[in-house]
Amino acid sequence: MWIIKNKRNFLLQVYILTLVVVLTILVLQVILSPSYKVITFATLMVLLLGGLIGVVKNYRIDFISHYYVVCMYVTLTFYLSTTGGVSAPGATWFLLCPLISLLVLPSHVARFWLVAVILTLIAFYIFESAIVIDSFNGKRYWYPVSYVLFFLTAYQIISILYKKIKNRNEKLVNLNEELRQKQEHLIASQKETQQQRDALEIAERSSVVRNKKLEGHLNQLLEISRMEELHNGSLSYAIQTLQNELVRTLRLDSVGFWRLDENNEELKLISATSTSDRHVNEPVSMKVAAAQGIFELLEAGTILRVSDTDPEINELKKIGHYDFKSMIGCPYFIEGKLAGFIGCKTDRNEKWSTEDIIFVRAVSDALSLSFKSHQRKKQHSQLQEKQRHIEELNESLEEKVAQRTNELKIKNDQLREFAFINSHEIRGPICRLLGLNLLMDFSDPNEMIQIRKYFSESIHELDEITRSATKLLNDNDLISATSEK
Repeated sequence: MWIIKNKRNFLLQVYILTLVVVLTILVLQVILSPSYKVITFATLMVLLLGGLIGVVKNYRIDFISHYYVVCMYVTLTFYLSTTGGVSAPGATWFLLCPLISLLVLPSHVARFWLVAVILTLIAFYIFESAIVIDSFNGKRYWYPVSYVLFFLTAYQIISILYKKIKNRNEKLVNLNEELRQKQEHLIASQKETQQQRDALEIAERSSVVRNKKLEGHLNQLLEISRMEELHNGSLSYAIQTLQNELVRTLRLDSVGFWRLDENNEELKLISATSTSDRHVNEPVSMKVAAAQGIFELLEAGTILRVSDTDPEINELKKIGHYDFKSMIGCPYFIEGKLAGFIGCKTDRNEKWSTEDIIFVRAVSDALSLSFKSHQRKKQHSQLQEKQRHIEELNESLEEKVAQRTNELKIKNDQLREFAFINSHEIRGPICRLLGLNLLMDFSDPNEMIQIRKYFSESIHELDEITRSATKLLNDNDLISATSEK
């Protein structure tokens, strides 16, 4: 079947063209032919107008197509039977039935109408005497008029078809071009997809490798976190263990632990581990002023990832006085202040991964923890020493308190004795002296001798008591001085 994209538009043009031709023939029939032929073509025109209205009203396209073919076939059959059969001028118009069917109807319908037309023409030829009811009575000019109109109609129909096919071909060419562009785009997309798939496969393999590497690092960090030396303050052993773990895990050539001095002027090497003789004689100190930019980065907590192509490596080599190709410099902090850094060096051009950086950062945190544990251990030892000293002081103080208590008791006893002497023994002679002093004004000379004698005895007794009290006080002072010594 010939495929026409817009059959309705094609049928509309065919109906209009056929109506114009039929109208032309009708005008000629009115002038030159009998009335029944005029009626035949007028009836055909009315039928075609009905089909045209059906096309405009969007009736079913198959019905409108069959309607046109049937109208043409019936009209031409009647025309041939009244105009001399196959020798009639309009016999060639039968070709419109299979032609229109071929263009707008399925192929088997077109073949049906082709067979029907051929059989009709054969029947008119064989059974002309029985079928044809009237001979052609027109002039010879009807033949060229009929042929010209038929060929013009056929040409116009074929021209319409050609335009349709041409437009369709142009659209097909454009469609092919679009398909070609889409195909190229699809090929490019496939290539891009393949590249992305390859990249994803590479990324997946890299992810597997990195996951294994990260898993190994995590296991190492777990082992490090379980180190008893890390928590009990064994600083030297913890540092040595951390260095060995770094060398083994990252396949390093050397590892150095540096400590910043109290004045922030110099970095001193506190421990180093090397797998080759090249790095055995590393410098024991580095001046901060010689690498101020790098020191500021470390102080800000930046981890240096230095390769042989980085400009910072020359500065590190200059202050370090030794050669290497790749390095990780990781700072560690104590109580929020930069305390030093860990230098991980290798003689190969290493592309340090994020997992390596995380591992070194964790080791630096473990080192900070070791320093803190060591400081706590030292502080604990100092506290214990101070505690022992305080306990000794407390014991000495208790002895002194007991000794002073005993001395005070002795002094109190002496003071009570001294007070007894003052209140009793000294009071007696004094009272006698006072009484004798009163008698001196009223006594005679003989009594005065006796009174003087009593005076002398009382004074002598008072002197003895005073000496005894003085001796008691002097003995108390001697005991106090001896106890203080």
